[in-house]
Amino acid sequence: MVFFRDIGVGRHDLTPQNSTLLLRVKSVVRLDLTQKSSFLDGHWLYKDVIWPLDKRRQVKLCGHGLMKLILTIGLRPNMNIHYCTQCGSTVETRIPSGDERARQVCTVCGNIHYQNPKMVVGCIPEYENHILLCRRDIEPRRGKWTLPAGFLENGESVREGAMRETNEEARVRVKIIAPYRLFDLVFVNQMYLMFRARILVPEFGPTRESSEVKLVHEKDIPWDDIAFPVIQKTLLHYFRDRKTGAFEFQSLELAKPSDYSFRSIEVKSES
Repeated sequence: MVFFRDIGVGRHDLTPQNSTLLLRVKSVVRLDLTQKSSFLDGHWLYKDVIWPLDKRRQVKLCGHGLMKLILTIGLRPNMNIHYCTQCGSTVETRIPSGDERARQVCTVCGNIHYQNPKMVVGCIPEYENHILLCRRDIEPRRGKWTLPAGFLENGESVREGAMRETNEEARVRVKIIAPYRLFDLVFVNQMYLMFRARILVPEFGPTRESSEVKLVHEKDIPWDDIAFPVIQKTLLHYFRDRKTGAFEFQSLELAKPSDYSFRSIEVKSES
């Protein structure tokens, strides 16, 4: 048996937030590599749960006794709920009376577990002729550049959430100017609401989520290293509109990228 330890893949690394990942923090995964064929046709063993392998998962020998496990993770639009949040009983998937969609319904108390789109809020922080960008220090897309944005919390308005996320990711205080773009990402059940915002004082810096934060001129935007299509689209629209000074609010739907269905992570062995 060869033992692999998770290297920190956790809840905050998932995209979308409801994706399912086989590895968990501090988990140990064991693979039977005694025979190549037994692995290719074999299974994961994770905390006594057997997970079937498929052709998207492979192991590569990398020299010096190191072995790399390459996982391709399928994204799931909804999280499967196994137990009722009200009484703890098991749930089943069915169409409730008077509804037209399949829901996860408690088999005992009948509680219906609705799953709705998540709202992401963020800012385009402006200062003089520059905008503020953050280099991500968490997965997904670690090392890529983005605008500060994140999930709206309960008990806060969209403006409050956008300012909070900007401060959390860049340690900078901003004042909201106006809503700018609302993007529907139906393929991951998310909505992105991006605001234009003015930096009050040009004081900012790295955080737990951002390894680098800096003011960037349009000519220096790292277009090939932007983390997400929705952020790239926001920036393209922003600089186009800035030329005319007409920042009209628009609501748009973002098409699913052709390569979005799966992503890969890499886990090294303990050797």
